[in-house]
Amino acid sequence: MANHISEALEQKLKQGSFFLRKLIATRDAPFEFNAYFAAYLSSVRSVAFYVRHSLEERRGRNLTKTEWKDLMESWEATLSDDQRTGWRVLTRYRDRDTHEDPVIPGVGVVLSSAGWYKDATGAAELPGKMRHSTMIQLLHDTDTGKHMGPIEVCRLSLEVARRLLSDHQKFTI
Repeated sequence: MANHISEALEQKLKQGSFFLRKLIATRDAPFEFNAYFAAYLSSVRSVAFYVRHSLEERRGRNLTKTEWKDLMESWEATLSDDQRTGWRVLTRYRDRDTHEDPVIPGVGVVLSSAGWYKDATGAAELPGKMRHSTMIQLLHDTDTGKHMGPIEVCRLSLEVARRLLSDHQKFTI
């Protein structure tokens, strides 16, 4: 793996560890918690993007979306149920935060849309009194129905990102 990618991966893991410590320290300060949660999502999710780039450099060409998806699903199957849930929740919330609606956790997530409510609770519609914003304590994995606190998701996903960094050297592509 090229040295610059290795350094970038290590940097993202260090950032993730830093942001996790800050999340724990600021769990009662909503603005700070929100900022560190968004930064955490971005830094730790980036590990997978750097791993993909590393594999593409090794291979000498870009991976197709299907090749990448199949590779990651095979690798994710080696994780414990909790690790897989934490990683998938991180991925889903980071993608949503980046591409759709911002994720705004207080000690949970402030729901700003019916889509967030469905992700967080599994229910299809916001109750009438919750149409604007409501604080919840848990993040929801729509695949398993499991609920996890945001700090638990962060701890698990950081563990998974560290494992991905280690394991990706063994990936056959």
